[in-house]
Amino acid sequence: MTAIDAADERVRNVRLDVTYDTIQDAIDEATDGDVIAVRAGSYCETLRCDRSLTIEAIGDGVAVVMPPPNWNALVAYGDHKITMKGLAIYLLGTSTLAVSDRATISIIGCSVRGEGEATLGDLGARAQLRIVGTAISGLGPLAVEASPVALAVA
Repeated sequence: MTAIDAADERVRNVRLDVTYDTIQDAIDEATDGDVIAVRAGSYCETLRCDRSLTIEAIGDGVAVVMPPPNWNALVAYGDHKITMKGLAIYLLGTSTLAVSDRATISIIGCSVRGEGEATLGDLGARAQLRIVGTAISGLGPLAVEASPVALAVA
């Protein structure tokens, strides 16, 4: 991981060495295999991803992803591998952590908190959700269509 030097550079594509104001802007310019480094702060956005990449919190403080109430935190399109590491994810209302028809989504070392009727995921038959070393609280059921879900405690 490459360190971000300036405090005002909140989001960076490590390979491109380019900074962004939002995580979504970084995702939009990323290619398969890129790492999006996210500094502490609040990111009120739904992440839409159609490529394989890692979104990782870095530095001191907490990087909070909080979609608008009743929206999803991550919507993954296609047969891709998306990893979220070290983020705090807050879900309000009927928000869902992950929605995908066939992506493999890994949530590693994060904290996920829901309020209202928030849920872990809405996954199609070919999607996979892997949750490792992540604190989860206040979430409702996981909606799946014969999808493998791996919950691991580390």
